[in-house]
Amino acid sequence: MQKKYTAKLLLFGEHTIIQGSSALALPFGDYYGIWSDQLNTVPKNDHSKSSLDSLKNILGYLKGLKNKQELKSTLNLDKFEKDINSNLWFYSNIPTGYGLGSSGAVCAAIYDRYCNTPENELTKLKDALAQLEGCFHGRSSGVDPLVCYLNQMLLLKSDKEITALPTPNLSNLTGAAIFLVDTGVSRQTTPLVNYFLEQSQIEDFYKNCVFPLSKSTDIAITAFMQKDLPSLLEQTNILSEIQYIYLKKMILPEFWDIWQNGLKNNSYSLKLCGAGGGGFILGFTADWERTKRELSKQQLKLVLAL
Repeated sequence: MQKKYTAKLLLFGEHTIIQGSSALALPFGDYYGIWSDQLNTVPKNDHSKSSLDSLKNILGYLKGLKNKQELKSTLNLDKFEKDINSNLWFYSNIPTGYGLGSSGAVCAAIYDRYCNTPENELTKLKDALAQLEGCFHGRSSGVDPLVCYLNQMLLLKSDKEITALPTPNLSNLTGAAIFLVDTGVSRQTTPLVNYFLEQSQIEDFYKNCVFPLSKSTDIAITAFMQKDLPSLLEQTNILSEIQYIYLKKMILPEFWDIWQNGLKNNSYSLKLCGAGGGGFILGFTADWERTKRELSKQQLKLVLAL
C-alpha cells in the first residue's frame, strides 16, 4: 500500500487552545505528502531538489541534537542519510503557510519511516513529533504531525489530554457544509500567535474576546460531534462575529466585506483557519449551493457535507 501523510485541518480551537479551550483537528485528504519511491508518477523536478534540501536540513538538525535527547536515539539516522544520498525525496502538494500542516506531514513521514520503536502513547508520541517539528518552527505543539501520522481526528482538551476519534460519518442530506476559502496568500504563524498572546494579557480583550471564543469553541465542538447542526451553525456565527470585531488584524482586508456579508445575510459564517492572516479561511453554511453562488468570485473547496 502506498502510504499518504494527509494534511491537517484545525476545525476549532485556533489560538484559544493555548488559553485552555478544547480543539478539534482532522486529517484533510485533498492534500498529502508521500515518499517519492512510492509514487512513480511524480517527476523529479524543482520540487524534488527543494525537498532534498529540506530533508538534508532536517538530518543536520537531528544530528545536532544532544545525545541524551530521546528522539535522536530512536531514529535510524544512518538509514535516513543513506536514503537522502540515494536521492529519496518527499513529494507534497500541501501548500506552505496555509495552516494545513505542510511541515507536520514531512515530520510524520520521517518518524514513520525511520523510528526504530514508535511510541504508542499519544501524549509521548506528540512530544516526540513536536521535537522533530522544532526543526521548522523552533517550538511546536506536535499536534500537526500527530494528525498527519495517525490520519485520525483528534480531540484535545489540554496539552496532556488527547483522544483519537473516527471522523463522523456525515452526509449531504441537509445541504449544509464546511468549506474553505483560498485567500491566495501564504502567511507566517509565529507573529500572529504572538499578537494574540500579547492581546490576551489585556483584561478587556480577554473578557470580550478570549473567554467567549473559548466558550463557543467548546460548544461548537460538542455540537459537531453530536451532529447538532443548528447549534453548530449558531456557535460558528458567534465565533465569526467575535473574530471580526477583535481579531480583524488577522483577516486580510480584501476579505472583510465577504466576512460581514455572510453574517448580515445569515447565509454563511467565516472563521480563521489556524493562525489566520492568509492561507485558508474556514466557512460554515446551512446552504452550500447558495453560498457557492454568493461567493462565486472566490476559490472555494468543500471540506465536509453535513
